[in-house]
Amino acid sequence: MLINTVIIFLRDILPLCVLLCYLKVLFNHISYSPRSLFLALLAIVCCVIALLKGAPSISSFFDGAGVEVVSSSLLMLFAIGLFLSQISGQTTIIKYAVIVAVVSLASLKLAGFFHYLTVSVNSVGSLQQFLLACFLGSGITLSFAVLWLFVLNELKAKGYRVILAVLFSSFVAGHLAEVSDLLSQVDLIDAGSTAFVLENWLSDKSEYGRVLSAIMGYESSPTFAFVIAYTMSLVIMLIAFFKSNLALRSSEDSND
Repeated sequence: MLINTVIIFLRDILPLCVLLCYLKVLFNHISYSPRSLFLALLAIVCCVIALLKGAPSISSFFDGAGVEVVSSSLLMLFAIGLFLSQISGQTTIIKYAVIVAVVSLASLKLAGFFHYLTVSVNSVGSLQQFLLACFLGSGITLSFAVLWLFVLNELKAKGYRVILAVLFSSFVAGHLAEVSDLLSQVDLIDAGSTAFVLENWLSDKSEYGRVLSAIMGYESSPTFAFVIAYTMSLVIMLIAFFKSNLALRSSEDSND
């Protein structure tokens, strides 16, 4: 149970922490009012409750593929939100786009996380062991998040925009590419055969694999559909990233 709980933290909570790190580094020029933050938090709470309480009803939609379709929709909203935040030059649009991205990903990840906690609490043999697992999982997750924030700040401070762009774009691409896996599970799309296998090198089910999955969408045995979706998303996000940075740099030059 200890290992499983740590993996769940890495699967569901670490991506949210990584997202907050990117928002802190890339969108530090955008400020939010307490009212906006409260409404975003309220939206997350409502969405998580709706996903947890309405899971039986949702699963009956789309001929039993409701959960996968809803999850895919939230991942696409997340990616679209961050894409719009990159290509838009209007502060208001950037604010709302980021909020949509955060609410979408947080709702999906927290719903899965709290579902696991609910099942674990009901079936746990020792409450002390469960609390220890949660403490260890949260400690590892927060420690990595602090380290990742430091790395991103250093990359930005030293002007390594290309590396920063690749990391951010791979983070978004990894989550968007998950849509191909979700939809192929319910035969809504044909994911094709396995493109390559890295299972012997590093399994995406291991702790290190989960970390790589959280920060860049790593899969040890991706399908061709996943690879195509990942590559296309990566290229699009890179273009959007450099477009936004060129616009920002031009604006700074004009102000000087």
